[in-house]
Amino acid sequence: MRQCIRYAVDIPIEITFRTGGVGKTEMVKNVSIGGLCVTMPDCPGLGSRLLIRIPYLQPPFETSVEVAWCLQKGDQYDVGLRLLDPNDAFKVRMVEQICHIEHYRNEVLAIEGRQLTTKEAAMEWIGKYSSCFPKLEHCHPGVRRFIRHPTDIRVESTLLGSGRTYVADAHDIGLGGLHLSLPVCPEPGSDIDIRVLYVEPPYQASGRVAWCNCIDDRYDVGIELTCWQDKDWLRVVEQICEIERYRRQIQKAQACQLSIAQAAERWYAQRVGAS
Repeated sequence: MRQCIRYAVDIPIEITFRTGGVGKTEMVKNVSIGGLCVTMPDCPGLGSRLLIRIPYLQPPFETSVEVAWCLQKGDQYDVGLRLLDPNDAFKVRMVEQICHIEHYRNEVLAIEGRQLTTKEAAMEWIGKYSSCFPKLEHCHPGVRRFIRHPTDIRVESTLLGSGRTYVADAHDIGLGGLHLSLPVCPEPGSDIDIRVLYVEPPYQASGRVAWCNCIDDRYDVGIELTCWQDKDWLRVVEQICEIERYRRQIQKAQACQLSIAQAAERWYAQRVGAS
């Protein structure tokens, strides 16, 4: 069972063995805050330490990795590389920037009909947005700072100014915060505490109201968390994404509807049974 959300990408990476030798350029298949999956012609020994460099990021991403697993696919190998840098913010920045570039490449193809290489997409994206990354939403309205994951996970929100608590289902969640609907419109910038239910254990955090929009008789509210670099929050986002993935699989396989509470209960029971 995956511990980190994996994002499918297609980006070159330079790999050098710590023992020396000439670096080689391979292709990344997917990436997460835990590591990368890379296609290689040979299988390095498990536990081998490598140096990687992703040149098309700003600044270029360089770090040490460890070979976690290796799986033969025809005449190639899928190789799992575990990131060794303990800095979660460093890893989040790398993953988010890669995802933004990949999203930009797909968006250009869909809207403009232009087929960009990874290098071309990276150069265009860096030219437009990297000067204010990771504060994209402030510099470029409509361009998300973090990748958002749809979910209707239940959240308790307490407005610190009034002391009132509301229970509502989220619309989406990301490494930077979450988006939900409330019956009132909190003042942007005001302090708010949240408690995410259906994760084990329930997660509590502080944040601020980033924005508020009136939708019919309710308000869509964006909450920016102050703890987004905290590894416990990263795990909560991963858990929610795994629960949603499990929910979709069950609904497709059994042709039934499953609430997020039911999916979470069954997902955790499955994890306990497997441990």
